[in-house]
Amino acid sequence: MRLKNGKLLRELMNTKNVSNAEVGLAAGVGRTFISALVNERRTSCRPQVAEAIAKRLDVPLEVIFDPRPSAGSGQNMKASAA
Repeated sequence: MRLKNGKLLRELMNTKNVSNAEVGLAAGVGRTFISALVNERRTSCRPQVAEAIAKRLDVPLEVIFDPRPSAGSGQNMKASAA
């Protein structure tokens, strides 16, 4: 799933007073992965990770991520179009 905005993700984390490590633990990824999202060095992740991040921050998935499949999400777009 494609991240909408790293700054928004950071603001939500600050509002909830949670660290990169805490969000990463909840999502099953490392703190450096979350840091890469916040700083927009990464702009997408697997749907399961996105859902876990949103759940940990107690916001709807659509607030942080575009729910449409991204090119890097591991989904084969040609197969689904056939």
